[in-house]
Amino acid sequence: MKSAITLLILSAITYLPACVEQIELPLESSDTRMLVVEGQFTSDTTIQTIRLSLTSDFYETNTDPVENATVSVTDGTNTYLFIEDPKIRGLYKTPAETYGMPGKKYKLMISGTDTNGDGETESYTAEGQMPAMSGIDSINVSIENLFSNDMLRVSYYGQEDPAPNDAYLFRLRINTWLVTNNLNECTISEDQTYNGQYMIDEPAIYFIQKDRYVRNGVELITLESCHIPYDYYLFLNDVRWESFGSDPFSGNPANIRTNITGTHKALGFFAAYSITRKSKIFKP
Repeated sequence: MKSAITLLILSAITYLPACVEQIELPLESSDTRMLVVEGQFTSDTTIQTIRLSLTSDFYETNTDPVENATVSVTDGTNTYLFIEDPKIRGLYKTPAETYGMPGKKYKLMISGTDTNGDGETESYTAEGQMPAMSGIDSINVSIENLFSNDMLRVSYYGQEDPAPNDAYLFRLRINTWLVTNNLNECTISEDQTYNGQYMIDEPAIYFIQKDRYVRNGVELITLESCHIPYDYYLFLNDVRWESFGSDPFSGNPANIRTNITGTHKALGFFAAYSITRKSKIFKP
């Protein structure tokens, strides 16, 4: 009898997808627009970028860029001006030689915007301290077979910062190609279970299909370890939950957190973080 009940339940689960119908709710359009900030200031010597846009209706796939704003970042001594890219509206950039220093606090300042179109200019700010460089000594690259597919596994060795509430974002490059080019392909973690430990062969990147990216026989594998602020880690987790959708065990939906404050409510995040890279020649 028990086996029959189990079989009935499994059969019902199998046919559940056939009963799902996609429904588009008739949501009302809103004239209220909010500023959305996408900004990072890193330890890399490179062009630092800040992207400004406006919120849009739920079913709208395009966003409106915010143009002609005044955007800068300061550490209290030096001020870095971001100039809007003439070819990409809403994207503000520094000169190529700009970089941040771990340990310093950086403040983003935005002015000259008018998100609600009332003719009154607005201002917004956000700030964060750049964590220290990650203590990675070396990396290891191996191949593991998973579900009949050969997958790349990239792990690392190194001393984790003994301070609590550290968080990390791991990215992978093969030669010059950024393989993990969206958030869902990256790895984000906090140090709650390994705070202050020396990490031995700790997995950082996995589930990367070997045949898709390893083609030349000899590849330069580079692990990027971004030591990110803990509140930015929480923000990235919010974004992931929002993109994956909720489940019956995830609790009530909540708004994605932000550290942008100003004239009106705003969305997005500004984060200052350091980046450490370690590379290895890989011969599969």
